[in-house]
Amino acid sequence: MMGWLVGHPLWSLGLVVVVLLLFAGLWSAIARLTEGFWLNLVKLPFRLSGWIFGAVSGLLVRRWAKPTQLEPGHDRIGEIVARLETLQTEQETLLEEMRQLLRKRGSAG
Repeated sequence: MMGWLVGHPLWSLGLVVVVLLLFAGLWSAIARLTEGFWLNLVKLPFRLSGWIFGAVSGLLVRRWAKPTQLEPGHDRIGEIVARLETLQTEQETLLEEMRQLLRKRGSAG
């Protein structure tokens, strides 16, 4: 084999060029593979935090979000009236407290 390579220098040069090109292609493929690996490794914490944030926020929304649709047989008008009465009572209490504070301020001044 070595005798044939020495006897045919142009073929030997062509084989060397082909081997070098194959080696360069292999080298660049390895470089791209390692570059992709390191980029994915750097992106991993951000992706994990995004997934964790999404899972936690989805869990919290499902746990504490009130349903928007009314259940059948549910008296929504009664709920609204009861809530308005509660708010009116609270408003009256706060107004009375404010009047007392203003009276104290007026008598102290």
